[in-house]
Amino acid sequence: MPTYKLNKMDDIPEVTKQINKQITEKQAFYLEQIDHTLAISNFNHITKELGKTKIGAIYNMLGPFDFFQQEPKKNKSNDDDEFEEDNKRCLEMDWIKRRSGAEFRGEMNQETKRPDGMGIKIFDGTSLYEGYYKDGCCDGYGRGITSKGEVY
Repeated sequence: MPTYKLNKMDDIPEVTKQINKQITEKQAFYLEQIDHTLAISNFNHITKELGKTKIGAIYNMLGPFDFFQQEPKKNKSNDDDEFEEDNKRCLEMDWIKRRSGAEFRGEMNQETKRPDGMGIKIFDGTSLYEGYYKDGCCDGYGRGITSKGEVY
C-alpha cells in the first residue's frame, strides 16, 4: 500500500516552473562555461597538420589537453595585481616563431611578448610542451611529449 498521496494536481505546472528556475539559478552560480577552442585547435594541428607520425600518434592517443583540469597557479600578489596581470594577456591563435626556433600559440603578455598563461610550444616540430607559462617559462600544470615519444 502507498504511504503518500499526491494532492493539488492543478498547480504542478507552476511548481515545475519554480523548480526549473531554482535549478537554473543554482547552475549559473556553481557552473562556469569554459572555452576549449585552443585545446581543440592544438589537437587538430598536432594530429593532422604537423606531419610527425610518432608525436601525432601519441597526441591522438592522449587526446586534447585539458587546460581546465586543474586551476592555474596563482601568484602570491594581492587581487588587484592579479587583475592587472590578466589584462596584460592576450590570446594569440596564430603560430608565433620564437627566437629559439620554437613555435608558440596561446596567451602572451602584451608588454613583454612572452608566453604567459595557457599555451603550447612546439620545438623543431618534434617535441612539445603545453600547459601554463609564466614570463616565458613553463610554470605549473602541463604535459610534454619528447621526440622519443616520452610523455611527461
